[in-house]
Amino acid sequence: PTSITIRPSQPPADLINFIHYYEAEMSGGNGTATKNEITYLTDQRFLSIFFKNLEMATDYSFRARACSELTKLCGNWSEPVTGTTSDGPPSQPRNIRISCKHYNITKRNVVNVRWEVPESPNGQIVAYQASMIGVSHYKSEYGEAKKDTWGPKVIHSKENTRSVDYDNVPANTNYTVTVSAQTRSRRPGAQVSASCTMPPTTPTQIGRINWVKVRNEEGNWIFKVLLPRITERNGPICCYKIYLTRLNGQHVSLPDSPDMLHITSFAEVHASENAGGTYLAEVFTTPLNATDVFVGDGKNNPVPGTLCQECLHLRHMLVTAEPTTTTPLVPSNFELPNNEATSAADAGEGAPAGVAPESRTGNEAVAVEDERKASSSHGKRDTFTKVPGRYEPIQDGLIDDYSNYTGFVEIVVQTTSSESNYVSLYSEYFKELSGGPYLHPVYVQDNVSEILHIIQVLCALIAVVLCVLLVLCFLHRHFTNNIAQEGEAISLGDSLRRALCNGGRGANVHHRHLLGSSSAKPPVLPPISKDDLPKAYNEKHKDSDYGFQHEFELLPDKFIDRTTKNSDLKENMPKNRYPDIKAYDQTRVKLMQLNGLSCSDYINANFVIGYKERKKFICAQGPMDATINDFWRMIWEQHLEIIVMLTNLEEYNKTKCAKYWPECTNDSIQYGDLLITFQSITYHPDYIIRTLKVTKRSASSGEETSREISQYHYLAWKDFMAPEHPQGITKFINRINSEYSLQRGPILVHCSAGVGRTGTFVALDTLMQQLHEEGQVFIFNTVCDMRYQRNFLVQSLKQYIFLYRALAELAYFGDTEIDHKSLASTVEAFKQPSSENVEISRLEHQFQRLKAFQEDTRKTTTIGSCEENKKKNRSEACIPYDKNRVILAPIPGRDNCTYINASFIDGYDDENNFIVTQDPMEETIFDFWRMILEQRVKTIVMFSEIGDGPNKCPRYWADEEMKYEHLLVRYIQSESGPYYTKREFTVTNCKTNDTIAVTQFQYNGWPTVEGEVPEVTRGMIEIVNQAQKHCSQQQDIFTIAVHCSLGTDKSSLFVAMCILVMQLKTEKRVDICTVVRKLRAQRSLMI
Repeated sequence: PTSITIRPSQPPADLINFIHYYEAEMSGGNGTATKNEITYLTDQRFLSIFFKNLEMATDYSFRARACSELTKLCGNWSEPVTGTTSDGPPSQPRNIRISCKHYNITKRNVVNVRWEVPESPNGQIVAYQASMIGVSHYKSEYGEAKKDTWGPKVIHSKENTRSVDYDNVPANTNYTVTVSAQTRSRRPGAQVSASCTMPPTTPTQIGRINWVKVRNEEGNWIFKVLLPRITERNGPICCYKIYLTRLNGQHVSLPDSPDMLHITSFAEVHASENAGGTYLAEVFTTPLNATDVFVGDGKNNPVPGTLCQECLHLRHMLVTAEPTTTTPLVPSNFELPNNEATSAADAGEGAPAGVAPESRTGNEAVAVEDERKASSSHGKRDTFTKVPGRYEPIQDGLIDDYSNYTGFVEIVVQTTSSESNYVSLYSEYFKELSGGPYLHPVYVQDNVSEILHIIQVLCALIAVVLCVLLVLCFLHRHFTNNIAQEGEAISLGDSLRRALCNGGRGANVHHRHLLGSSSAKPPVLPPISKDDLPKAYNEKHKDSDYGFQHEFELLPDKFIDRTTKNSDLKENMPKNRYPDIKAYDQTRVKLMQLNGLSCSDYINANFVIGYKERKKFICAQGPMDATINDFWRMIWEQHLEIIVMLTNLEEYNKTKCAKYWPECTNDSIQYGDLLITFQSITYHPDYIIRTLKVTKRSASSGEETSREISQYHYLAWKDFMAPEHPQGITKFINRINSEYSLQRGPILVHCSAGVGRTGTFVALDTLMQQLHEEGQVFIFNTVCDMRYQRNFLVQSLKQYIFLYRALAELAYFGDTEIDHKSLASTVEAFKQPSSENVEISRLEHQFQRLKAFQEDTRKTTTIGSCEENKKKNRSEACIPYDKNRVILAPIPGRDNCTYINASFIDGYDDENNFIVTQDPMEETIFDFWRMILEQRVKTIVMFSEIGDGPNKCPRYWADEEMKYEHLLVRYIQSESGPYYTKREFTVTNCKTNDTIAVTQFQYNGWPTVEGEVPEVTRGMIEIVNQAQKHCSQQQDIFTIAVHCSLGTDKSSLFVAMCILVMQLKTEKRVDICTVVRKLRAQRSLMI
């Protein structure tokens, strides 16, 4: 239902007193007329006649007349006026059809969805929205039951397009697609769903499988094949088949792929007159318990009865005039179908002599029947036939000591195809090994002539390369001489591009944009692959960041086809926070004009397109007091629902952004005709989420329309700088993307100027998606394209370096967050052998990668390493970084008294929540208590044993009280528990009478063996809970001092657990890898 309101014009002043009510008539819709009597009460200026429950998207005609209660008469009808009701949500699309198609040759998986227009459009259909999600159940490479979820992925189509394709989706997955139509009301209509299942297919790849030669107990040489563990994500694996190929004779030529080999039997391959061949040696259902398989030992592993027929059926055996007498190995409980219940010998008699079976094309993963049809059309398989009812002989006989061998593995996967129920995938050939102690040379005919041919080809290639170099040098000299007078620096690559573009200096290679000051253009840099990102980051870091500096200087600052006329207008210049940060006319956000003023449509903001145009950003400067109204107008007119704020209101004692939201929750403030209400706030470690409601009252009808706005305010990013740890901002981006949808409009991003931090945020979001989907990134080119849409995006060198660092770490470590629901299963999975190195677990492998990653090595330890302070360190291996060391207050008349071996460590939700320090030495106990008093530490956690010796801690308190210079430490009481001892002290500065109460928790459960950790986690969890509980009871900001022998391993484990416990309680997820990396970045030898 919808409504229309009409308002009669004001009658002449001399007739107002004689008009008591109006009659209004409506026609349209279903053809009926409606009369509505409205009593005129006091003020005719606010008279409105309201028609409700009208049909959606329908034209209506209205007329009205004034009436008098005294005469019971009415005047003439007014001229008719027309109105149209707004569109409503449409009904669900009709006749939805879905199909899941797998293309065997190209390995493509496509989900096609088609539908018809809704039965009740309720307006003009402008778009359709299809959302698909997939669910797959399978076994992992370790035999565990897994569940994968794909998507959801949303595709929007135009009103005349009623079908979508989801291309390159995973196989072996059940997909459900939901489709809805959308009218001009921008609201999606009723949904309709359909499902289909993508057929299974072979694993992605096997690659080359390793094998080695060993001696068995009988002293014979045999082969050990190291089978990989392969996940069944693409489909259930029926079996693994190991084939051996005997290489003998003077000319060996194997096909490029093993599937083209002719399969015979072991007996025929090793016949004395035979020159070699290929035979089936072993068959397994899964290598889960047999990753090392021995072949060539004359023993066959038992074939389980669960094998599918395709693993035993003779599809490819070469049939000769004399069938082999080898008895095929078949499980005793395996029954043949009625139409195949023949023996191997019977099948041999039925086959014509000298006819061989068809060769395999399993690399295309198509059904055998399809292969036969495809091959017959090319005339390549006329001499091959299928042998029904016969089974491949599986015989792993003794190998020949005087022959060389190779081999391969076939993986058979069950499918749901109607023509066949299996597909196969083949590994690469094994490396060549001899059956005896030495590798026997395989002679190839005409070796000398082939070598001569190779030498001739190499000489020709060298001549071609020399000619190309000479041409390039000539082109470079030619263009350099011609353009030198214009002051443009030109490289050899530029010379080549100019030649290929007919010398056009305005040529726009790959849509790259020209600089405004000259015709020079930024280069087109190649992409950086995911695996090469860490290396590229480290290479550019060399020589004081010379690689980054050089690349950053190539970024364009302006473009000849970009203007800023509106920003330069006298009326608009006060609306710019900084005079050099302007909005391009071509991409600026245009507001609706107020009262016909041409300059009222200006705001310093530009549209910036995200990755593959899936997302649109508005990059804007932080609003000023005079532009807050324009800022909210832009939010309302552009239908924005997400704001990303990357600046604080004040930084470095300067105003960076005006506060454009109410002060407290439930407060409201009016900006122009928009009412802003502060609804709620949620706190996170380094950002805040505010929920705001924007309300606008219609000037004509008085109706109110409200929208909810989410503001994501990142707190830990200073102007012109970059965050210290990239993990925080990447998690921030992922959180926003999890809440984003196209229906929420563009994302508004602003900092202070709207170019530095804003550009870095948008570039990182774009490049993260590119890295995820393409496995590579175009960092330089992406920033160039963004600067073409708003000037100076990614403003400083530090921010440009930060892009590389964030992407390098993301490429190297991936997503390491673990949801609380899967925490236990993830821990168990990490205990399993690593896929890269089976001798270590996945947990060890991740820790080795963590240690191998090259962190920022430019952290100095100058203060702690100087001669005057060396004696205050227990070890030179652990000296606090100058950047975050604890600095003691100076004492008048005493030199070198501000140093202590202690570091500030960031906690979960605040900086410097912890102080990690070494055990006090006899000469540093006074400094230790000074630090406790000066830093207002009220909680101490101790992981050391009391005693004398290099690895023990001296007792730094007395039974009653002890005075250390002007500090008095008084022992109050103690309490012993199963895991820790709790002691209470007071520390008093006798000069100022400043006293604090301190509680110490000494952990008693740490093993005395060096390098070991507690076997029971309950004690550590208990002391973490007690320390955090005690700190939460303090009124001021708490700091926990933690100390062990060097202030490294035990202390860092406690700090990490404190952070992770808080993270688990707050976010319902943990990121152990990121927490450990942050700790290791703040003090040496942590974890």
